[in-house]
Amino acid sequence: LDRVGWPPPGAPRVSAEGGIVGWGWDSAGMARSTSLDHGTLDAMLLRQHNVVTRPQALAAGMTDAALRRRLRPEGPWQVLLPMVYLAVTGAPTIDQRDMAALLYAGSDSVITGQAALRRLGLANHRPEAVDVLVSVTVQRRSCGFVRLQRTRRLPDRACSDGDIRFVAVDR
Repeated sequence: LDRVGWPPPGAPRVSAEGGIVGWGWDSAGMARSTSLDHGTLDAMLLRQHNVVTRPQALAAGMTDAALRRRLRPEGPWQVLLPMVYLAVTGAPTIDQRDMAALLYAGSDSVITGQAALRRLGLANHRPEAVDVLVSVTVQRRSCGFVRLQRTRRLPDRACSDGDIRFVAVDR
């Protein structure tokens, strides 16, 4: 390996950890050509309590392969709901469950029921399900810990705690 020009650029090499690194890959297993916008993704995860949707991750430049790696059984991310991911290990917090419920339900959704009462300080237990109001036109179904409540009259106003929206007590 002392020869000039050997190994050729991009050839497999040994990483600092002692593993073989293949053609065009760095030791973290990421393609060098990835266009992931870490700033955008980090800001989104901070704002959304470490919860992100598949479309959001892809829009931030994450590839399908990178998403699969993060979601593998020993990976740093986990699936909370279909196409909704928690970007940390461990059990989700109440805020993470509420955020995941809203992201799953869609942009006009709002938390209602016991979860909303807890956010308003009128209940202190963690509800089994997060009830979410959605328009009757929403095509999703209740799933996991999310119970969708369809309505023709979404509230005109909602309370919010950061990006987490919930109904006012008069609802």
